[in-house]
Amino acid sequence: MAKKKKPATITMKLNRDGTMNIRSTGGFDLRKLFPAKSEDNPTDPVEQDTVKKAGA
Repeated sequence: MAKKKKPATITMKLNRDGTMNIRSTGGFDLRKLFPAKSEDNPTDPVEQDTVKKAGA
C-alpha cells in the first residue's frame, strides 16, 4: 500500500512595507513554486501587479 502524504500548507503574509513572507509546512519545497529571481529582470510585471492589488 502506498503511504498517504500529508497536504502541504503554504502561508503568505503581506507586510506593511510591501514585502511578503512565505512559509510552508509538510516538506514542500517553495523553490519549485517560486524560482529565484534573475539579476537581469528584478521586477516581474506579474508579481508587481499582484502586490499592487494586495496592497490596495
